[in-house]
Amino acid sequence: IVGAAFMAIPLFAPEKSSSSNAAGVVAGAGNGHAETEGAQDDGTRRALLLPSGPQANEIEPNDRVQQALQLEVGATVSGKSRRGDNDWYVIPTAGLDNKKLIVGLRYVSGSDAYAEVFDSREKRTHQLGWVGSGAQTREADLFGQDRIYVRVATNNYDEDNAVYEVFTTLIDP
Repeated sequence: IVGAAFMAIPLFAPEKSSSSNAAGVVAGAGNGHAETEGAQDDGTRRALLLPSGPQANEIEPNDRVQQALQLEVGATVSGKSRRGDNDWYVIPTAGLDNKKLIVGLRYVSGSDAYAEVFDSREKRTHQLGWVGSGAQTREADLFGQDRIYVRVATNNYDEDNAVYEVFTTLIDP
């Protein structure tokens, strides 16, 4: 009975509509705010609801920071990284100084992947670490940042491609 009750609880937020264009710009979905803002009465944070799937696919080339694909706050992109490949994304954050951005990397299949978050000066601020199942997230403070960069890569030992999703959401601190 407990298992049946658990299975009836939705784990993911419904997929939100967005679009992508040939230039690799991924449009944001909804208002970009997490469904999980705020805290519960007991002071604990609510669970982050992950999007149910990507709204766009990675477009090559995006192997260098100068080729970064634009990912809007609230959007999810699906990508594939091969051995020695780097996939770069830029997230515009101008005007969001009093917010925090959650950046996540979700494993889909293949080799393990990892992600790093960089500030607008291209200085690494966070590592999401290796993801071989499930997802990892990090909160980035947006004060004074007009953009955030995300780099996704795979290990150099495995011949398999890493299939992943990068997702973002905005929260109030």
